[in-house]
Amino acid sequence: MRFLIVSIAVLLSATFALAASTPKGVCEELATAARNNDFDTFNKLSTPPGRGLASKPKGNKENFQSMHQKQLDRIKDLTCGTELVAGDQAVVKATSKGESRLVPFHKYSDLWRFDLPTYQAFNQIQHGQKHGHKGKKKK
Repeated sequence: MRFLIVSIAVLLSATFALAASTPKGVCEELATAARNNDFDTFNKLSTPPGRGLASKPKGNKENFQSMHQKQLDRIKDLTCGTELVAGDQAVVKATSKGESRLVPFHKYSDLWRFDLPTYQAFNQIQHGQKHGHKGKKKK
């Protein structure tokens, strides 16, 4: 019985790793986790804590919870397309709510992870914001 349980656990781990072994696979799993409001899976698919807010132990959860609802809705609605890999960096061209967007990933310990801080920076640039504040409109 113990062997069976261990075998099933190994098989499930291998299935999870295989399914998410590409940036596109992680992108699809990320969208599913966001749709289900599944923070634990979302966190496992995201980059480890780094600088700033994310350097705190609860940083990724705070980022997830404070993410602008429109950003989260766009992740929930993602249709993941072509991936472009350059070393340990990658982007997946995706569509959401009728708009094209790039979803960034970074490879950590041979696993592709969603790069939430870079995604948020992309969103701020796209909407003319810097550090969470609206930028000045050009005349």
